[in-house]
Parts: sequence; structure tokens; C-alpha cells
Amino acid sequence: MKVGVISGVLLGLTAAKSYTDKRLEFFCEAGSGYNIDAYYLALHITTLMEQLIMILWTSVVVLWSRNTTSNGISFILNFFFLDWVVTAWGLFFPIFVQPNNVIVVTGIFLAFFGMQFSGMVDPLLFSGKSLYSFFRL
Repeated sequence: MKVGVISGVLLGLTAAKSYTDKRLEFFCEAGSGYNIDAYYLALHITTLMEQLIMILWTSVVVLWSRNTTSNGISFILNFFFLDWVVTAWGLFFPIFVQPNNVIVVTGIFLAFFGMQFSGMVDPLLFSGKSLYSFFRL
């Protein structure tokens, strides 16, 4: 579970960095009158392909080192789907957040929700009481 969160944050940060590094290039393309939708689509496709190669390498190494009981294809597909979701968030934040804060916002967002949804952290701690008595006035 920790490998998924760590690799998710790192992949999201590299995706966000690819957008923030090409921000000046984007403004040059937009100022020249080129289609910005085509620019974003091309940047998204190239970044996703680059990330898929990195995640394929990572998933094969983790599969080899862990020797999991699950099917190898489903294990690798799990990493691919993780990469797909994380890259989308990594490409979303640079559009709306200032370049100085993109890495911080993306890192905190992906780390927080990665820990919440991976099962590493209990979302709510329960005591011996029932949930009904917890919310009762």
C-alpha cells in the first residue's frame, strides 16, 4: 500500500513539473494563434506515455520483489490505473495554481488522499460504542 502512495505522489509531481516547465512554451503557442486544445492534448499524451513507461518498469520491479499471489497482469494493470488517475490530477493543478505552489499543492493533495483511500490510515476511529450512540444527542 505504501508503494502505491509513494509512487503516486512521485508520478503526480513529475506530471505537474512537466506542465509547469512548459508554461512559457504554452504562452508562446497561444500568442501565435495556434490551437491550445491541440497543445494540451499533445502534452497530455506525451506525458502519459512517458509515465506509462516509468510505471511499467516500477510495476515489474515491485512484482518481482514482492512475488504476490495475485495474477501478474492484474498487478501491473493496478499500477497502470493508478498512473492514469495520478497523472490526471498532476496535469490538473498546474492550470489553476501558481507555478511556485504547484508542487506543494499537488504533493499534499496526492499524499493525503492516497493515504485515505489506500487503507493506510483509519478514516474514523471507533470505540466500543455503536455508531448510532456516537451521533445521538
